[in-house]
Amino acid sequence: MAGRDKDSALLELGVKLERWAKKNRVLLISAALLLVVWLAASAVYSYVEESRLAAANAALIRLEGNPEDRAALAVLKEKSPELHDLYLLSEASRNEDRETLGEIAKGDSIAAVFAAYQLASLSGEYVEIERFLQREVKALEDIARFQDAFLLLKSGEFDRAKVVLDSFGGNFVLQGDADMLAHYGAAAKQ
Repeated sequence: MAGRDKDSALLELGVKLERWAKKNRVLLISAALLLVVWLAASAVYSYVEESRLAAANAALIRLEGNPEDRAALAVLKEKSPELHDLYLLSEASRNEDRETLGEIAKGDSIAAVFAAYQLASLSGEYVEIERFLQREVKALEDIARFQDAFLLLKSGEFDRAKVVLDSFGGNFVLQGDADMLAHYGAAAKQ
């Protein structure tokens, strides 16, 4: 008798579920379509992003072989402005090109912080270094914490690294890199 009650309860639940599905058929189909569209859009976005990064990396490799390659420099600027600024910073620092360093220092990327520091260093005046430190000490502290998180991940301390990376709160010049590092740490932990 108990088995029959279970069967009838199960049958009743099935009937209720069938009625609900018929009643909400449009909603269920819409949700399924929305999920398919979202998955397709995510796949397309990932493909485009990977293509962009591959093009930027190829341009950087070409520039390392031939620093005078203006086409590669233009591709790098279009595909990855941050990497473009870092490349220019590297070249300007090596050549002590104050004009290029000054242009980079006007930006808001991490390269701007280092360009400002390089300019202050090239001035050879203590006052310039002090001005730089007054303006940029927060960015340098964040960079040091970012490096700390990287070293924690490298040593396998994923939970501690996540705490450090989460402490930036989205207001950090390297936020994209911090998010990527946090994702790497979470993936490596599994």
